[in-house]
Amino acid sequence: MKTNGLSVLLFLSTLAISSAAPRVISADALFPVLAKRSGGAVEVRNDSNGVETLVIRSAKATPRAWDLQTSTSLSEGVAKGEWITVEFALRGKAAYGDGRIAVKLQDRATRALIREEPRSSEAVWKSFRYEAQAAQDYPKGDLTLALFLGLERQVVEMRGLTISVSRERLARSQRY
Repeated sequence: MKTNGLSVLLFLSTLAISSAAPRVISADALFPVLAKRSGGAVEVRNDSNGVETLVIRSAKATPRAWDLQTSTSLSEGVAKGEWITVEFALRGKAAYGDGRIAVKLQDRATRALIREEPRSSEAVWKSFRYEAQAAQDYPKGDLTLALFLGLERQVVEMRGLTISVSRERLARSQRY
């Protein structure tokens, strides 16, 4: 069989890229789970373009941010040395300024791999991306994504939530 050298090269390149591609282990499919576990503070809405948005309403600032929260366990395990990337867009309005929540990726002992407090204005969607390298193996269900909502009296919207795992750190331009 005669082959075109370029075709073989393209096939091998595609194979190399696909084997290194990140696993998307959670995405907007998490929104209904997060809404259900929020005690009524979170609802899922579709905008006029059909884009799912998580709407977070906090009637008052709570003594501790985690007094009002929602969370879900990750659907896959993560191996030691793998990179975990959490990405989403946020906008919001608080009683005294920009909307903000706390985003925490934690293990069973509530030790944070990622703990950030993104802030965004009501007028503009702002994209956020946080990364961490796993220091140990985490079996399926051992990692939890938690959103702490009680930082302010506010309404915050989130969309495009994606959690991906890869063997190598993703370049800033990569988005999954």
